[in-house]
Amino acid sequence: MAAAVEMAVVAAMAAKVIESIFPQELASSLASSIASGSWNHGWRSNTSMGYGHWNQDLANGESWNGLDVSRSLRGPFKEAWDYISSVHLNKYRLIRCYANAHTHGVEGYPHTDSIRKDDLTLVCYLNREWKREWGGETVIFEGDNISMAQLPKFNRGILFHGADWHCARGVSRICPELRQTLMFKCAPEGIDLHRDALQKLLNTFGAYFIKHRNGVLTRHLMATYDLLKRSGQPDGVCMAGGAHSVFGTSTFKEVCIDRDHRQTVEQAIGYNALHLVDLFSSIKRAHQLDAYAGQNGAWLELFNGGNVSVSKIELDALCMIECANLFDQDELGQWPRLSQMWKEANS
Repeated sequence: MAAAVEMAVVAAMAAKVIESIFPQELASSLASSIASGSWNHGWRSNTSMGYGHWNQDLANGESWNGLDVSRSLRGPFKEAWDYISSVHLNKYRLIRCYANAHTHGVEGYPHTDSIRKDDLTLVCYLNREWKREWGGETVIFEGDNISMAQLPKFNRGILFHGADWHCARGVSRICPELRQTLMFKCAPEGIDLHRDALQKLLNTFGAYFIKHRNGVLTRHLMATYDLLKRSGQPDGVCMAGGAHSVFGTSTFKEVCIDRDHRQTVEQAIGYNALHLVDLFSSIKRAHQLDAYAGQNGAWLELFNGGNVSVSKIELDALCMIECANLFDQDELGQWPRLSQMWKEANS
């Protein structure tokens, strides 16, 4: 059954319901542990919405994480993941694990858990009693239509792609319970070794502790990598995008990795990617890239003086990196040629 469920979800991209996801004793232990845990309010599944809900982060895995965090789990949560990985999701790694809770007036909003097409989300319901009058369905969308809606029945699991739009509907005013769900976010083991190497590099040099717009530098760089990967760019361009500002740039002055460590960077991302990072960190942008986007090469002005000649291949790569960089920061719209280039790449 486990292999059949896993392969069906990956191949058909359809959500699957798994009844009795855990042995009964383990499900009861999980319900008790979550109910007695410390809830924090303000967690937002959709950051564009101004309202959050209750949450317990159980593995300290951020939204951009792609590395295994299962060693951070304790007690029944570690036991639950060991069971899931052996019975339902063999050859997957755990990249996030947390619990959510909703009361009346605390709503969920449509969102995706990942832009990476191979990531999976497993939602487990842990309320021992639930009535249909209480609402609280998990809704999965296909465009503007609902493809699945499931009430939070005790010990039921829903497995779907993290890139699928979904939300937790609000509970009704007559509901006396705290709607509790346990989430396991997973990725196929070894699915993207380049991404693993990039994240390990950023972890080594403390990019997590460097502030960047909308969060920290690690979040921005991993998002840039993921956006380029999703748009079908070559591995070297994706890796360069994921490291584009580690040496600082004309607009981002914070240096994450000193150039004395260039060899370490090259070992992680490759020579060609390092060359693009060197270029990206040295030129005046984004106005130059927008001006020359789509041309057969260019002479680009360096922000410390002088110029550099780039080929069409290099120019296209630099433009795509800038597109992903600006898109993640909601700034791409002010650059018409780059916006068009990004639109065509993602069509």
